[in-house]
Amino acid sequence: MPDDLTTDVDWFSAPFKLLRRQEISRSNALVQARDLGPAIWQASYQTRMMYRDQAEEIEARMMGLKGTLGTFNGHTADRPRPSKYISGNMSRIKVGNIQGDRSGLRLTGLPGGMPLTSGDFISIKTEVGRELLKITIGGTSNQAGTSQVVGVTPHIRVSVREGDTVRMLNPSAEMRLDPGSLELRRQGLLFADVVFTATQVIR
Repeated sequence: MPDDLTTDVDWFSAPFKLLRRQEISRSNALVQARDLGPAIWQASYQTRMMYRDQAEEIEARMMGLKGTLGTFNGHTADRPRPSKYISGNMSRIKVGNIQGDRSGLRLTGLPGGMPLTSGDFISIKTEVGRELLKITIGGTSNQAGTSQVVGVTPHIRVSVREGDTVRMLNPSAEMRLDPGSLELRRQGLLFADVVFTATQVIR
């Protein structure tokens, strides 16, 4: 399994952007759009300014991936937990039933009465890898811990099945460094930060 290289780092920002591979064609005043491949996540990581030896340690860990050859589990540092989460056991969350068009799903094993809001992330461990979804239409779990159907993006891949384990605290995706993006930026003699971009790996 890929190492999680991002959870214990103090990030200034780490936004995840969904890249959709689509094209639009126009003919006779008709506009048609179609997908050319699955949507994937791209992340832009930037640490906070820190002592240079600390930044060099983070840089060295990322260099250990040997550029684009290795992969790592990168978590969504800008939203590491559901926005309305206060307390409760989050270790038993599973995928419940999945909508037929794979645009939404129920979750089981949540704390009772917990709101799930648009913008929250869901990481699902499947037999072949890890999927990262963002909630687009929220809902609230009942007292038994089962949520309403929540809308998600991108569409749920066929590798996701009912009963798969869900992570909502530090949700992550398997990522690969983008070529040439890793950089240590010095600020004077004592301080530096580390920046890089990475793209989701689809299994």
